[in-house]
Amino acid sequence: MMKGYLDTSNTSIRSVTVSGLPSSYTVYVYCDDDSNTAKRTGRYTLGGTTVTATDSANTNFSGTFVQANNSAGNYIIFPNQTASSFTVSRYHSASTD
Repeated sequence: MMKGYLDTSNTSIRSVTVSGLPSSYTVYVYCDDDSNTAKRTGRYTLGGTTVTATDSANTNFSGTFVQANNSAGNYIIFPNQTASSFTVSRYHSASTD
């Protein structure tokens, strides 16, 4: 799945649930905010793991993937998942605007 859209305000949480999964898999969450002059950070939670990704100001996706691990980047990895379903949630964390 490469298309999807989760948008949050500074007060809302968005979630996606996926089910019917094999016994072992890795979840990749791609994130990019059309932030213009603002730096924005989101918290992404799957199970008991939360990772932040920061979209730097004046930076839009250029075709290069950069892993975020509580840092700047445009994708997050949740490795070694084994449940038959998962829910990933995005929480607004910080913004310079």
